[in-house]
Amino acid sequence: MTDRPSHTVLPTDTQNRALKPVAINRWMQRIHPHIEAAHMESMRALLAAVDAKDRYTRSHSLNVAKYAVEIGRRLRLPEPALDTLEVASLLHDLGKIGVADAILNKPGPLTKEEFEAIKKHPQTAIDILGHMSFLSDHRPIILHHHERFDGTGYPAGLSGDEIPIGARALAVADALDTMLSPRTYKRAFTTNHVRRELRHCAGHQFDPTIVNLTLRWLDEKPPRGGKMM
Repeated sequence: MTDRPSHTVLPTDTQNRALKPVAINRWMQRIHPHIEAAHMESMRALLAAVDAKDRYTRSHSLNVAKYAVEIGRRLRLPEPALDTLEVASLLHDLGKIGVADAILNKPGPLTKEEFEAIKKHPQTAIDILGHMSFLSDHRPIILHHHERFDGTGYPAGLSGDEIPIGARALAVADALDTMLSPRTYKRAFTTNHVRRELRHCAGHQFDPTIVNLTLRWLDEKPPRGGKMM
């Protein structure tokens, strides 16, 4: 009877298979900073595209992102969800680069045909972002931020909890900055006017829970630019 070795020697191919997860982990650690840098460069390019189309749109998106994160915190969303909400808010109007300037900057009411063109911008954004896998969690928020709580919004006619929570928060943040900012067709609303509009739209256009949280925020610290009257 031959003596067995004190330890088992793995065949070379088995050794390679056993070491592969370690090698992959090391490789991922090395390339992770490069992946993050590529993602940031992609984000900057997308935001530059929005800026090139309309400088107002970019400043609007920055404000909306700030408001959306504040609302998200009050919803007690976890940090990864807040990060996703912030980036989705920055990109929520990306699809407007496919809308004619004459429609975007029209000082008067839109015709039915012009509004139909505007309604395509969420899907246009998704078409642009569709090949960016690192934005997969952001796309539903962007796509559905014009859904209405009562189901009369677009593009899918979702209602209530069918609408992603991030999209519901973004919808209120988007409206908040639109009301607080001057446009070619209107003056900035006062904060009290904003409160009235939010209350009026709660349960119809907006999630009433999110409206209540936003109203409390407005009572505590109105966003910069809102006039207390």
